[in-house]
Amino acid sequence: MTRMILSSLVLALAACGGADSPAESDTTPNTQPEAATAVTPRDTCVALHERQRECTDVYLPALVDARIANDLPAGIAARAAEPGGRDALLATAEAEWADDSTDASISGTCDAMLAEMPPEQAEGLAGQATQCLATDACQAFVDCVIPMTVSIWQSAPNQ
Repeated sequence: MTRMILSSLVLALAACGGADSPAESDTTPNTQPEAATAVTPRDTCVALHERQRECTDVYLPALVDARIANDLPAGIAARAAEPGGRDALLATAEAEWADDSTDASISGTCDAMLAEMPPEQAEGLAGQATQCLATDACQAFVDCVIPMTVSIWQSAPNQ
């Protein structure tokens, strides 16, 4: 379940990086400013997943609830309605998350999704991703990321 979520979210957020303004030198005003290190789409993707990992206790239950509310994958809402269903789904998500949230998995997921992402998809998501990553508290981050994730699911052609 979370692997599908990671794929959707990475696909959309991976290209939300941008270049920082070049740093200007205080000591040599007439020289060309030094270029700052640009934030790459991969950097943004990795940062997003690291933040999700930092916020696991808030993020995973919200992710499961969003999946249930949107019945994605199909049938998950019915499974959640069974006695103990949501708890079982959350336990499954937590077990998957143990592998999906490792540095190696995050790296592989970001690389794979960047290879498949249409460039035009990134433009509309850059501002939202930046806002989400700029939040201080986990709840605010999750409150920002989950609606964006849901909109990605809803716009995906193969729902």
